Amino acid sequence: MQKGWQVLIIDFGGQLVQVIKRLLRLEFKVNSIVLKPHEVEHWLHNNKPQCIILSGGPASVYEENAPMPPDIIFSLGIPILGICYGMQAIAKKFGGFVGSYSRVKNYGRTHITRSHRLISCQPCSYESEPVFASHGDVVIGVPSGFIQTATFSRKGVAVTAAMGDPVRKIWGVQYHPEAVQTVYGKELFFRFLSDIAGCKEDWNTKNAFTLIEEYIRTLKGSRVVIGFSGGVDSSVMAALVLRSLPMQDILGVCIDTGFLREGEIEEVRQKANLIGLPLVTVHAAEQFFKGLSGIIDAEERRHAFRKVYHPLFLDEATQFKAHHILHGCIAPDFIETLDAGDMIKTHHNINASYMQPLKDLFKFEVREIGRELGLSKEITECPPFPGPGLAIRVINTPVTQESINLIRSVTADLEWILRHRGLYYKISQM
Repeated sequence: MQKGWQVLIIDFGGQLVQVIKRLLRLEFKVNSIVLKPHEVEHWLHNNKPQCIILSGGPASVYEENAPMPPDIIFSLGIPILGICYGMQAIAKKFGGFVGSYSRVKNYGRTHITRSHRLISCQPCSYESEPVFASHGDVVIGVPSGFIQTATFSRKGVAVTAAMGDPVRKIWGVQYHPEAVQTVYGKELFFRFLSDIAGCKEDWNTKNAFTLIEEYIRTLKGSRVVIGFSGGVDSSVMAALVLRSLPMQDILGVCIDTGFLREGEIEEVRQKANLIGLPLVTVHAAEQFFKGLSGIIDAEERRHAFRKVYHPLFLDEATQFKAHHILHGCIAPDFIETLDAGDMIKTHHNINASYMQPLKDLFKFEVREIGRELGLSKEITECPPFPGPGLAIRVINTPVTQESINLIRSVTADLEWILRHRGLYYKISQM
């Protein structure tokens, strides 16, 4: 495991955990490691971070077997910031009281009011701030030694929104500073990371570039199959593999599901040629239409798509006598899929038998690496396209050849308009 991590993020299962990691890298160029509570103590035997962040999470601290931070972190003498559930865990640890204030849970944008200017990690120049909160519980009783520094208003009663103990260097906020809806969230992180913890810049895409290439070089002497869609993630991964391994040991595989956009197969082939990737195309529309027949629910379709996709890919790998299968899944894919924790949506190309060299990167970092590799704008700036393709855009009606033809035509018209207006590469997602 890499040493020298400045920030330890303890993951309590919240869906914004990787957003914290992304924000620290994107805005502050500070790297961090994300660990589950049970992994922390062992890791700390060989590492000492500058600070610790306790993430949010869906549990309630008073539930049986609720996850809690290990006691060792409070004996290190380093700054700790608890976010949402993380703050509630701190409150419980130090004798405070956490409860459900009312049946109405606090989800979404709200406002907090500053009541104290004690701690420097809180942006003190704003008495009322818009923030994003997402938990049903609140700290009703602040622990001894802590000071309530901000409040929410609940039916005319002030409820703790932030608290701090500057002596023990422990702080907590009931909202999510990593969410874009929290207007001064970046300022809070800056004060915590820089002013309090003394973190320095230690991350850039060149670091990632080097680490990934070192990882890929360990596969030398093996044959590898690459899942290739022509998107930025799979294209950057393919380009990195081609830099590190002999071409005769590499094969790109594109599966034509029948759900691709107009002219997309030819476009994928052109991108493979630009990169220099040997490519085979598997035409499997019949299998996918059969596998998704009659399924309306989007998540059920993703599962059905996955069941068809995986055997087809394994068959190609077997024919090539490949030792490893590589896919270009990135950090948000793991955040969203069931295999990584709280499920948002299933990603068909996350599988225990696949290797994922880009799994710790975010889209902005993958694009930057692509630019450093000299890949064309058509690759590095292209908007993402869902793995199940047009099938996931057919809403509230079965996936048939007719419905796919219709959405393919509409999509082609929309993309033509965006390109004609000079907007295609300016949008993040269609």
